[in-house]
Amino acid sequence: MNLSSMKIPFYSSKNFIHPFILKRLGLCSNRNIHYERNIPKTLDEFKQFQFKPNEQPENARSLRIAIIGCPNAGKSTLMNQLINWKISSVSSKVHTTRKNVIGIYVENNTQLEFIDTPGLVSRKHMLRHKLELSFINDLKISAQYADIIAIIADVSNRRERSRLNPGILDILQQYQNDENKQSLLILNKVDKIRDKRSLLDIISTLTTGIVDGQPVSKSNVDEDMLRAELKQGKFDTLFQRTEKYYNYQDKNAEIQSKTDIVVHNGIGWPKFSRIFMISALHDDGIEQLRNYFIQKAKEKSWFYNGNVVTIQNPKQIIFDTIRETCLELFNQEIPYNFRYQIVMWEQDDIGNLYLVVDILCPEKFLTLLIGPKGLNISNIVKKSRESLSNIFHCDISLKIAAKSFPLKFGLKPLKFKSLDVIRKQ
Repeated sequence: MNLSSMKIPFYSSKNFIHPFILKRLGLCSNRNIHYERNIPKTLDEFKQFQFKPNEQPENARSLRIAIIGCPNAGKSTLMNQLINWKISSVSSKVHTTRKNVIGIYVENNTQLEFIDTPGLVSRKHMLRHKLELSFINDLKISAQYADIIAIIADVSNRRERSRLNPGILDILQQYQNDENKQSLLILNKVDKIRDKRSLLDIISTLTTGIVDGQPVSKSNVDEDMLRAELKQGKFDTLFQRTEKYYNYQDKNAEIQSKTDIVVHNGIGWPKFSRIFMISALHDDGIEQLRNYFIQKAKEKSWFYNGNVVTIQNPKQIIFDTIRETCLELFNQEIPYNFRYQIVMWEQDDIGNLYLVVDILCPEKFLTLLIGPKGLNISNIVKKSRESLSNIFHCDISLKIAAKSFPLKFGLKPLKFKSLDVIRKQ
């Protein structure tokens, strides 16, 4: 055998890296080919980081999308999926996101800026629970400057699938005549709906039967499913649906005679341009939604450099990540009483981070924070370290110390009760 004539395949390190990792690093052939995305790991890097673009790509296109919804609707999970990078904290507790978080996605000459907003609350609720003004102000700012207002509703929540939040309706009505702004409805957690046929009824309710100026049409119904219902003798359901479609056809005639100004009925909004049904947690429907945003991008300059993932301060990212873990680990109001401070923050020559963080809590919660034999604090360290490693794309050495402050000093501790309980991972 002539060895010189043999074709020996060449393997680079790329051949052994999972495509998902390549996509996040910006090395895939079809995504972000010119940009290696990264997040500043220290405050010095953050100050020196070039967020604004030095130059624009040829035929630059961009779009700003505000993701708005009630607490726990899945806004943060959705944004993380859309940008292919977990930067926004996610937990099953309400008020995990307390101010706007911006995430950037780049594909070829198009840049998408997503704004993950705090869960919509009333001013009365904000004052009662002593929430920050950002819960109201940040949401207004994001809606004001967005090209698309994306309303996300948790269809597994009975209240959210029966009517839109009054605050959401007020925002939509405020910008209904802005020609440079459009709105769409995203139905999240559809995987939790057993009877998928009810999704049409939910859409009809939340849109008042009208999408993009047209009535909800019969073409949206699975004909095979209706035939199966008919064979099973479910005539009432079929008749109810048919009656609804006739009513929608009548509504279409009314729409043509109305002015452009729409006053909502307190339940739904008739001026959504599109409806999307997704499961953000399971990444279902995300690709179609992202492609829609890319198609809607306008011919205008980019907001940021192509390598930017978020403009969040890395210090805030560290705090939010540890807080996310605490929210998931503890019940009720306990984790909302925790405060965090960084004691040490260093980076070695190869980019790995070494962190020491104090968790401060009222004395009555200190034993619970530590847990039996330090189990709780150990879990916080382990899960936080894994999350931070995925965010900053480097190895993390993390120490967390549990400290208490007298309850009379409130949220601004003056004297700390030292405790020799430190866990390292």
